[in-house]
Amino acid sequence: MIATHYHELIKLEQLLPGVKNFSVSVYETDKEVVFMKKIIPGGASKSYGLDVAKLAGIASPIIQRAKENLTHYEGEHVENISHK
Repeated sequence: MIATHYHELIKLEQLLPGVKNFSVSVYETDKEVVFMKKIIPGGASKSYGLDVAKLAGIASPIIQRAKENLTHYEGEHVENISHK
């Protein structure tokens, strides 16, 4: 299974027997993300969806808008957690 809601799925490994997380090894610099084509145990530490979209040739304006939406969503998520 491949999913975008990685943070929610990573928690399942602790809750359900038989569930294991694996991710693609990644090398990051300030300018680029390189997917190492190696599967490693454990969940991803962050989402690489926008990087994958860029590699897939999605138009820059769409990726930029997605970045804006992500920044907004992450801000709301942090705010919701702090109010609990």
